[in-house]
Amino acid sequence: MQLFIAAYFIHAWQVPPTQVIDLYKSTYKVGMESGDFKNGLLSEMSGYAHAFVAGQALPDLEMKYLSVIKKLRLYNLKSICGLAEGQLLPIQYLRGTAEKDFDATLLSDYGPTGTVDDVSERFRLIFGYGGRLQLAVYFNEDDLALQSIRGLDLVTRSSDAGFYIQSV
Repeated sequence: MQLFIAAYFIHAWQVPPTQVIDLYKSTYKVGMESGDFKNGLLSEMSGYAHAFVAGQALPDLEMKYLSVIKKLRLYNLKSICGLAEGQLLPIQYLRGTAEKDFDATLLSDYGPTGTVDDVSERFRLIFGYGGRLQLAVYFNEDDLALQSIRGLDLVTRSSDAGFYIQSV
């Protein structure tokens, strides 16, 4: 666990993403060999997030995310699975392989209040809207950026995850 924390909260802010990826590979290996599947898979997933920022090929990243999601489900790590699914969504938007259109309301399945009690689903929505917000800003899609902010607000309003919207 300490290796993941050091990589995620310290090292990732000190060096370029390509250098952090190697550290995440090491922390993944240590976590899986020691039976710390949660932090091992968090490390694997974090390495993919940095690979996305570093410009790694999207088809390769989509395949890797789908693989880590299978492992997370195997070890019943639902909340982390939601994180991975949310991080995968912008990649799928860019590739055109997402199940929902880029401008679809991700909260449409949850009624007008957007209240989501399942932690893994909440994280999937938070990271999904956050990733979509990043893409909307990048592609100068102001209406979609605003929709994404509103979605983040709805999801985080009824949860302890409100901190995320401030960092986007």
